[in-house]
Amino acid sequence: MNRKGITRGDAIVILAVVLIFIFSFFNYYEISLTERGSSSDDGDMFSSGNTSTKGWNAWTVNFFPLMPAVVLVPALALVLAVIGRFVAQPDRPVLGLALRQWAIAFGVTGAISGFFAPFGAGGAIGDLLEEIAPSRAGVDSGPTVFAWLMMVCGLVAALFLIVGDRMPGLAAPLFSPVPQQQWGYLPPPNATGGYPPPNVSGAYPPPGAYPGAPAPGAPMAGVPAHVPQQAPTGSSNAAAPAAPLGVGSDAQEFAQFWFAVPEARALAPSEGLDKTPVATLETGQWYLAVAPHPGGVLVEADGVRGVLSDVSGIQRGE
Repeated sequence: MNRKGITRGDAIVILAVVLIFIFSFFNYYEISLTERGSSSDDGDMFSSGNTSTKGWNAWTVNFFPLMPAVVLVPALALVLAVIGRFVAQPDRPVLGLALRQWAIAFGVTGAISGFFAPFGAGGAIGDLLEEIAPSRAGVDSGPTVFAWLMMVCGLVAALFLIVGDRMPGLAAPLFSPVPQQQWGYLPPPNATGGYPPPNVSGAYPPPGAYPGAPAPGAPMAGVPAHVPQQAPTGSSNAAAPAAPLGVGSDAQEFAQFWFAVPEARALAPSEGLDKTPVATLETGQWYLAVAPHPGGVLVEADGVRGVLSDVSGIQRGE
């Protein structure tokens, strides 16, 4: 799995978990008591009047462990999923499972808990009140709309944790990477990066290249000056070598992009004679092409850079 930051699927999971946290502060379970006759003695629980309502949210201690099962477990799944996006080795096992796998496990657990919780939370309280005052009051109890919304959000979070890395549209990064100007830049031929070109011929510097030396062509003391003959003109002149084609022109226009491969492909080392693959690109993942390379394209995967020679059939991201 390549480190690519928050993906579109992760954004949906984040939204679902945030909604679960917000909905948990609203009434999760309510009981409504409608008086039919004389006033009820249950003044400590219900106020006087024709209809009284009592509600509890998911953080109520009397409903424990509702809160950790339907609120904290999905939040923990989200934290593990986000951490797995930014660690150096996201596939490294922790207690037998990778962080992403732990996130899926906790997400599914939270979804199952949130699915069954509305059918059982507070049911005993409603049954008890119906037995206490069946003749003088009507009791209506059950989960609120926020309980069902929490259940739906938990199922959505678990679903996108499972399929988020298996669908290219969801596995794409949420924010496009900022192109790095230095990566993918090749200097034009004979460029020296602002430094003087080295003396590659290995010859000694000509006379006059060091302090105190006479200028080139100046006669030495006691030696008659030599008048050079005029250089012949014609076909014997060597033609000036043509400037090589700028192979770096395409590299300067290179823009980093995300891509996915149709099948597993190996990355070759970018340097050296060893051709042992440094990494393998798997399907269903997005990888970053950082620079052109004579052998293909330079790709970063799992913090390692290698050359992808077979670029046929790749799917470019946005």
